[in-house]
Amino acid sequence: MGDSIITIVAIFIVAILMLIYPLLAIAQNNENVTQLAVQTVLSEFVNDVTTRGVIRQTDVDRLQQNLDATGNTFDVEFEIALLDENPGKKTVIVHTDAIGENLRFSIFTTTIEEALARDGFYLLSMGDTVQVTVRNTNRTIAQLLRDFFYSAVGRSEYQIGASFSGMVVNSGRAPATN
Repeated sequence: MGDSIITIVAIFIVAILMLIYPLLAIAQNNENVTQLAVQTVLSEFVNDVTTRGVIRQTDVDRLQQNLDATGNTFDVEFEIALLDENPGKKTVIVHTDAIGENLRFSIFTTTIEEALARDGFYLLSMGDTVQVTVRNTNRTIAQLLRDFFYSAVGRSEYQIGASFSGMVVNSGRAPATN
């Protein structure tokens, strides 16, 4: 009787070591590759937007399509810090690079999405700052396995996330309409 219990425990330990641990390692590796892909897609999007100075609906759709290609669902948040050259002063500013002369105010995802739905684009000015944050909303296989095996640690909200920002280098122009 004692030998059979030891045999059952040994089979259980071997099953964990040979099946479940490699599955967890592969799932975590897949998560790391997805994280890298998301960071790459996000940096390309922000660099493209800051270079052209305009956010187009087609760009946002392409970003979402590239994120969806990873097999996960994502929440995309925008923040644009608009440069407002000292609105309280009534004189013309000769040197716009003077410290303390410029103010910034932020607009967020909802305002940008409304402009994209209405016009199909959102124009940016030189000096504006664009920040885009992406977080996965689904639970990855690695998250499910970690939560199952390490349930004492707690459940994580998101595992794949990236944030990228850049300063607009060219003022945008409205896309040509046909």
